[in-house]
Amino acid sequence: MINSYVKRIIFNVVVYLLTFYSLSFNCFYLQNNPRKVAEYTRKNLEYYSRTTTPKPDPSVPKAIVYYRYDNGENELRSIIDNLIYDLESKTCLKFSKKTDKNDKDVSLVLGWLTNTFTTNSDSNNNKVNAVFYEECRNIPGCIKSQVLYAFGMVPPHKRSDRDSYITVDKKNVSEKCKADYLLDKLGDQYKHLEVGGYDFGSVGHMKRYFCHKDKQPPISAKIEVYNDMMGRDDGLSFNDHKFINTHYCKSEECEDTVSKQCQHDGYKDPNNCKKCLCPNGFEGDFCERLKASDEDCKGPRRYGMENAYNISLRGKVNCYYHFETTDWFNIEFNIKRIKTSTHVICTENTGFELKLQKDIGATGLCLCNEHTNIVVKSQSNYAYLFFNGQEDFYIDVEYRRVYDNDSVNNYYKQHSNPFNLRIKNNF
Repeated sequence: MINSYVKRIIFNVVVYLLTFYSLSFNCFYLQNNPRKVAEYTRKNLEYYSRTTTPKPDPSVPKAIVYYRYDNGENELRSIIDNLIYDLESKTCLKFSKKTDKNDKDVSLVLGWLTNTFTTNSDSNNNKVNAVFYEECRNIPGCIKSQVLYAFGMVPPHKRSDRDSYITVDKKNVSEKCKADYLLDKLGDQYKHLEVGGYDFGSVGHMKRYFCHKDKQPPISAKIEVYNDMMGRDDGLSFNDHKFINTHYCKSEECEDTVSKQCQHDGYKDPNNCKKCLCPNGFEGDFCERLKASDEDCKGPRRYGMENAYNISLRGKVNCYYHFETTDWFNIEFNIKRIKTSTHVICTENTGFELKLQKDIGATGLCLCNEHTNIVVKSQSNYAYLFFNGQEDFYIDVEYRRVYDNDSVNNYYKQHSNPFNLRIKNNF
């Protein structure tokens, strides 16, 4: 009987001989034969290209935000963790928690407003305080908005152009509220921090009845149905993410490769510079197309004419419409009847969105519950309507083109003779 030790020796010898034979054969086979060498090299490169990890797509370098809690961590943690997950997945920010109050790397401090923890930030140490007011307790959107304010975001209700969209009445602010200054309008010097159009769907938009007195709202939308969009709690809007990326996620490589190619107000994907992140309703590497509609939608493109046209939709159907008309005209919509999901705050996830602004990235008019006879108009000669129906959803909408008086008046102001008429004076 051959013992196990001898078997191992025989096995090693056989392996050695086979390896030596294989190498000798390859050397002999390839020697003085350039064609065979090239073929052998090509096959090896093909093999390694299949079996090795490909080079990752270029991305924006991560901007690390070190943060800590001054107080209230147990109550705030779940909301802050949700916000961090949202920001890390759609921006270049990376958050790292610290516990040492003397840690000089900390740039963001979180906590409830107290006598010792206020809105004062330490500019010498580049620390910013995200302070949560008592009125924000148990309101996730309010807490998230304060963090975005700490990053420099201008709340929609404080924008320089807010008077075109909302009415602010400080007489309706409770004397007990310590945050009434949040209703002050910012000047043009902060305009560079405003991203896109007015966004009623921003998490930074104050709730209509925040700090109210005698149940009277401090904020009211010029168009009433937008009141139901203020103060979302479910997450950040597209332009909320876009603000962070615009101001914190700059990369020359990304700017050169994709940013200029993003369509429909999309922005570069900070985790993959070969693609863009798209507003609701759009898709493609560069947001170049509408999402595909179901067959029951009967065509995604609609042209607004003088005569009124109707769209009626029922039940489980996903429709994405692009409306367009000629220059100097807007598109007017008369939403005769609509029923979507039952929500207190309407967002783009509740079944209906009508994008009327020039900025497609701004959240469009979102309707939930039941409504009748809502008349609205686009800011330019295009608009988009998205309907994601459930079993009991329905919508009846009429659309037509209307004269854009603002565009015509502006044109006349800039051109004393807009049609270039040749006038002959007979004196």
